[in-house]
Amino acid sequence: MKKIVSGGQTGADLAAIDWAIANNVPYEIRTFVGFKPVNDRSFDYRHIHWLPAHSSYVKSLRARTLYNILNSDCTFIFLDRPIASTRGTRLTRSLCEKHSRPFQIVPIPASRTLLSHVSLILKDFDRFDVINCAGPRSIDEESVRKALDLIAS
Repeated sequence: MKKIVSGGQTGADLAAIDWAIANNVPYEIRTFVGFKPVNDRSFDYRHIHWLPAHSSYVKSLRARTLYNILNSDCTFIFLDRPIASTRGTRLTRSLCEKHSRPFQIVPIPASRTLLSHVSLILKDFDRFDVINCAGPRSIDEESVRKALDLIAS
């Protein structure tokens, strides 16, 4: 893995960026002009990829989600509840499927035993250079960071 990317605003997005920073993994927040993470977290703005203001990616959540999916090698979808109960996370999975992009549901809380059943992560992890991270806004961020620790170990 050479880079973690995400929208960087809430939940799994922020947890993945926090994990990348703590583990010296390059990261990029792909977002729109006017971006402001929750709780006024601050980031090194050199790591923010501003989508052009005139681009269609700025105008809709669906388009921005698709941009992150298409411009990554794989998407990790961190999930702590049934996907049917989520809107944005369900959209992420749907877009990955529609565009035949690799993705993996990462169950939260994660354990080594649980992750051993998640074939894509353990089998092909090293072949992905850029990993897009997504998940529900209200997911436990510490659990996402622990899952990334397990995946990377």
